[in-house]
Amino acid sequence: MKLVRLIKIVSHQFWLYLSFFLLLLIFLLEKAISFLAHRPGFNRLFSRLRFWWQRHLETKFVGLVDRLDGHQENEVRRSYLIQLAYKNMSLKKARSLITVGGMAMGIGAIVFLVSLGYGIERLVIARVVRLEELKMADVSPGESTSLRLNDEAIKRISQIEGVAKVIPVVSVVGRVKFNNAVGDVLTYAVPREYLDLSQVKLVQGQIFESNQIGWQPGMGRVAGAEAKLIEAHYGQKVQPRPVRFNLNPEKAVLVWARPSRQAKILGYTHRLEGGFLGWQYWGSRYYSLDQTGYAAYDPERKVILGRWLKAKVPLFEKNAQEELVPQLDDWGRPVWQWGWLMEREAQILAVEPEVGGRILGEATSSAEASPSAELAWETVVVSTDSAGIEWVALRASDSAQKKQELVLKFEQKPEAKTVISSAMLRMFGLKPQEIIGQKLTISFIIVKSLMPEIETKVLSEEVDYQVVGVIEDETAPYLYVPLVDLRKVGITNFSQLRVVVEDQERLAAVRKEIETLGFRTSSTVDTVAQIDRLFKNVRLLLGILGMVALAVAVLGMFNTLTVSLLERTREIGGMKAMGMVSAEIRDLFLAEAMIMGLSGGVGGLILGFLGGKILSMAVSLLALTRGQGFLNLSYIPPFFIVFILIASFIVGLLTGLYPARRATKISALNALRYE
Repeated sequence: MKLVRLIKIVSHQFWLYLSFFLLLLIFLLEKAISFLAHRPGFNRLFSRLRFWWQRHLETKFVGLVDRLDGHQENEVRRSYLIQLAYKNMSLKKARSLITVGGMAMGIGAIVFLVSLGYGIERLVIARVVRLEELKMADVSPGESTSLRLNDEAIKRISQIEGVAKVIPVVSVVGRVKFNNAVGDVLTYAVPREYLDLSQVKLVQGQIFESNQIGWQPGMGRVAGAEAKLIEAHYGQKVQPRPVRFNLNPEKAVLVWARPSRQAKILGYTHRLEGGFLGWQYWGSRYYSLDQTGYAAYDPERKVILGRWLKAKVPLFEKNAQEELVPQLDDWGRPVWQWGWLMEREAQILAVEPEVGGRILGEATSSAEASPSAELAWETVVVSTDSAGIEWVALRASDSAQKKQELVLKFEQKPEAKTVISSAMLRMFGLKPQEIIGQKLTISFIIVKSLMPEIETKVLSEEVDYQVVGVIEDETAPYLYVPLVDLRKVGITNFSQLRVVVEDQERLAAVRKEIETLGFRTSSTVDTVAQIDRLFKNVRLLLGILGMVALAVAVLGMFNTLTVSLLERTREIGGMKAMGMVSAEIRDLFLAEAMIMGLSGGVGGLILGFLGGKILSMAVSLLALTRGQGFLNLSYIPPFFIVFILIASFIVGLLTGLYPARRATKISALNALRYE
């Protein structure tokens, strides 16, 4: 019961002071309007407003004031007490103005300093980020080596609720030749949409139009060999020559009895030093064939086919700890067996060359494949070591390795248009208008992370790219090319994805879902959060400095109210003798204190705002002489305005509590005798 009683008392007091605050705001607003209505130039405007007010809102407004007043019979209305307090203050205009001015100066110091903190923060953020970037996140591969940013990843991320767009980016090194000069330059392969979202600033020219992301490549043309999506039959060889290949190191690879996912699984195998020798066949389709491009169409079966590898491999099985252990025959020797592997699990190293009318690797004994200084390749197809283990091995001489250097060729003609940064112009010694239309001979250095089927870094064929635009950026030399160009080389993985969400509020949730998939995310929001944390501390420090001035002003107001109490002791006795109760005397003094506090808050907001604008104009004049635009160094958020008004009201209330309490304890008889 005591708790309920306490809650009722607190609620009653809260409503009492809240309604007092609202009545004070209405009173001050009326005074401000009355003051402006009598100023030249405002007469006609306020006469029209007065007519509209009397016609539409006056009745409702009077009802609202009556409800806030909440007076009962034999009680003085609080709105009347506010007017009486204002008249008492008007009798001592100079003292009241000095007191309110002191409060305004103290609160103005806080507003000015804190608005500088907010303004400089907004200025820094505006220079660092754009509004659109707060709806974007960059996705990069996580710590897991098995996860790749590819078409499948784009599909999965696009299905997350709130994701509007997913834009892939490929970062490579471009080898640029121009006027007999050669240099390696960072190259970004992006669609047009990426540049539009980045809002790059063009110095000259335009941005290329290509916005294509998807591409269905074959294997690319490596070392002169070309593969395309063709008509084929199940069980047919992809090509008559065997290939040297090895397996991806990240995981164990399944070995199948036939080139089909419905066939019996013979076991597992894994990567071996030196690799394997096998043949490529068309078999049943497996997952992601439409992404990797290792596919053909069988018109008889009317199905899509995938590439499989047939080779003799060591077989393993997994134990309870998911570790690979070799399968053993009846004699305890490791089992080697012919089986089928999905080509997506392998890395094709080379195609066996044909020398003297026969294909190396077709020999069935070591004698037929004996080393020869005349041959480019030395091959041992099947041999047995001292333990009885059979090995398939293939090694090339140094001269052959030089001849067989991998060069990736474009499967179709690339767009061959590029946009370069202005920093690249220093390399060429040209002006922006002079480089537009020029041809740069570019080849791309492709790494394994972008194209899993290659063993090491390889170079694409050289293509003449036309410069169509120059971007304003003096920080580093780089260039942009259409994403589809590198897809035509055979790239299946991306360096980064840019995710755009529908609403900024959804960004955190989308990032969390992407990270649960195993990827890493970053966003400009992180930078903004760091800046915000820094300036929170700065604003706190500035606010504490402003509190010093406010404390001095509060002491001045307390002194004014105390002196006013002593001067009006006989007046208090007269009011009590006429029937005013102690609570009404208290409210009268509180009304004076709250009017001073709230008026000081309004004045402080005006002074702080004007101080910030004057400083901004002074700094902007200096900035304009150095080629910069207008710098707005101050900003007052709406919530801070509300906070200052409420805080100034509370400061006035707290300052007036002691004098008001002393006024209620004065005896009417003693007050009338007071000299």
